[in-house]
Amino acid sequence: MDREHVHTRTIDFDAVAEIDGSVRLDAKLCDLRRIRFMSSVGGRVMRPGVVHDVELTLATDANRVVAESGFNMYTVPFSDREQAAGMACRDIEPAFDVLRGITVDDTYVRQVNGRIGGAKGCFHGLALAIGAGPVITQTAQRAGAGPDGAQRTRQGRYIFVDGYRYGEAGVTLVGRMQDAVSLAGPLETPAPMGDVTREVELEFSFEVTDFTYHSLGAAIRGPEAADADAHTVAGDLEGLVLGAGVFADARRRLGACETGRTLLELLSMMIPITTQAALAQLNRVGAHMPPGAGGSMAQINSCHMWVEDGPLLARVRAMHAEAAELAAKAEQAGRESENHE
Repeated sequence: MDREHVHTRTIDFDAVAEIDGSVRLDAKLCDLRRIRFMSSVGGRVMRPGVVHDVELTLATDANRVVAESGFNMYTVPFSDREQAAGMACRDIEPAFDVLRGITVDDTYVRQVNGRIGGAKGCFHGLALAIGAGPVITQTAQRAGAGPDGAQRTRQGRYIFVDGYRYGEAGVTLVGRMQDAVSLAGPLETPAPMGDVTREVELEFSFEVTDFTYHSLGAAIRGPEAADADAHTVAGDLEGLVLGAGVFADARRRLGACETGRTLLELLSMMIPITTQAALAQLNRVGAHMPPGAGGSMAQINSCHMWVEDGPLLARVRAMHAEAAELAAKAEQAGRESENHE
């Protein structure tokens, strides 16, 4: 099957756990668009390149309560207020301070969504915050369970997601996740790669006409490989439909086994880039993203920029209406010309 590479997302988590169980985590997300695309604002053709480069820092105490939170956006699609109806992506950076006081436990994802989800935050910062939860938990557990007792420990998690388009409407996402662990040196020393404990791969395809997952493939390798065949477990995602409730449905399908939990950690980082990977095919067939909870899968209310009835969305809709009107006038003029002849 011929396919074209259209998008890459990289996510790096670097966490250090102290002997007392406190953890400091730095997370970085970068989106690289590999093809030209039409900007949703201004009708400009955008060249390939980095479209998002954002970083989240979290620090938790010995009880896994978030004590520090910082969010920085270095490269963003909307930095020009004049272009974006008076708005700018970086306006939301201070909003991530509200993560302080959240406990990294079984309620963590719900707490994060409640504080910075949807129009209250940034969709990409939200992905980093959610992905940070398992890394903080695992790093703290490793620090307290070393062969020589509690010891300062560093864990890295590196995620690569590549998006491809094929045919008229097809999209394939290929995700890879690698965990590496080492004993941590002094704070000022560079992070070592450490021993790779687990490598995870997950691949699936869908058509933008229905967003139903098919052609699933998965593998988990390494000394901490999970307890069931990854390819078999991933097969239960066949027929998963992107839209409202997709994360809950994926969790139910993958089950409670360690393999399922591992695949879910990677899948939860892949689902948010569906829009980025599918843009070219959506434009080609004239389709739209399916609605999610609060419209997030369709970008509406996915972050503070794309608020329903907000100035940016109003400008985009006005531009689309103007383009449609011009197209209708051109078509009418063509028909009149044919009739005159």
